[in-house]
Amino acid sequence: MPEFSILKPFSGEVNHGLVLDSSEIPDAIMADQIHGDTILEVNQRPETLPQCDAFITNLKGLPLMVRVADCQGVLIYDPITRSAASVHSGWRGSALNIIGKTIEKMTEVYGSSPADLLVAISPSLGPCCAKFSEPKNELPEFCHPFIRPNNHVDFWALSTKQCLDAGIPENQLELAAECSKCRPGYPSHRNGDSKRMGVFVTLL
Repeated sequence: MPEFSILKPFSGEVNHGLVLDSSEIPDAIMADQIHGDTILEVNQRPETLPQCDAFITNLKGLPLMVRVADCQGVLIYDPITRSAASVHSGWRGSALNIIGKTIEKMTEVYGSSPADLLVAISPSLGPCCAKFSEPKNELPEFCHPFIRPNNHVDFWALSTKQCLDAGIPENQLELAAECSKCRPGYPSHRNGDSKRMGVFVTLL
């Protein structure tokens, strides 16, 4: 299984530092997340905050962290090529299939086979609370089968399908299936929280 931690909510550099100190790993690499589908291959620690929503690497000791509060943090690990990815996938990322594109990028860069990959998806906005005003107008057509009654959208099912379509075996996909909005203990943008949850993967 991948060496990863799904972190409880943290706020500010103090808690961030405490988490990393307690796990005895170097300071995490983070991004200026732009809700797009840009994927950064990390060959060394960036000097500035990169604009992207996914990281991939095959280097040890570089913790790749995404920050979420309703969005999905998706961790991908390849035990064969010893490579990994950390993905920030909100509804815009889901609409761009950033998960599938990250899997494709790992295949292209590291020679990963989707059949070998292990995937974990963090707590995030569930179908119970992911309500849109006009989802058929706000989301591309391929997302429409995941629209539920009362304009709710099941992004858990959408991300699962995107993983399966990319070739991930079902038994190598772990979905937390915990709603960040209605389940206590998680930060939620829709609840007005300013906190974020850190989700990271590190090759050791």
